[in-house]
Amino acid sequence: MNIKNAFKALSLSLLAALSLGTLADAACPWTGTFNDVPESTTSPHSYIKGIIKERRSCRMAALTDYGAGIMVSGANNWAISRIPVSLKESIEENDRLNQRITDVHITENGAYVAIFGTNGYSTYGAPSGMVEQLKKLHANAEDVLSACFNDNQEYIIVTEKTIYHNLGDAFGKVIKQTNDKYGIIRAASMTNDSCILCADQGVYMVNAPRCISKALDGISFVPRCIKYTDDGDYIITDGVSSYSFSL
Repeated sequence: MNIKNAFKALSLSLLAALSLGTLADAACPWTGTFNDVPESTTSPHSYIKGIIKERRSCRMAALTDYGAGIMVSGANNWAISRIPVSLKESIEENDRLNQRITDVHITENGAYVAIFGTNGYSTYGAPSGMVEQLKKLHANAEDVLSACFNDNQEYIIVTEKTIYHNLGDAFGKVIKQTNDKYGIIRAASMTNDSCILCADQGVYMVNAPRCISKALDGISFVPRCIKYTDDGDYIITDGVSSYSFSL
């Protein structure tokens, strides 16, 4: 299943039910659908886990099932594990430019997109439509908050003004529901089979690992970054320093 099919599988009646589905006692309000994937017990991210514990801070991250990972604390204090060489070079060049690392996303095939500063970017293997949109946003000096894509060539770009995507009308309805229920969407993440949106006042999930819904029930902040894998690894942050993870 790709994400387009996951959206199409949500009937109008189910969407209506989900609009009322936030857990009343959740520390972080959330709505959506999830699978039965438990928290990972054999994570390949022991190095990233150790760095987070050492720093006691995490602002942003990226994870894959195959073991590529990055965590960022502060503006640019990063640690990496098994990421593509060209992505590492882009991050090092960004250090020289002294721009904030805004977002990084890596797919299971080793493709990636990184956003630096307000709208700088570096990509490898990204959908052509996504690359063209990033070029336009850069030329127009628009703020890019978050960007992600998967190995099915599906993508989402979150900006200060709107959301660009190629996921069809069903995803447009999800965006509207999220806006109506939780306010402006600030970040998106995705895998080949699922998607998570972080908004001002809550989180909307489509076919995400069940362990993330359980994690949201136990945190005391509204996420600005949720990065996860289909195997159940995840890092949830408030976009500043507070975090919850299972690695």
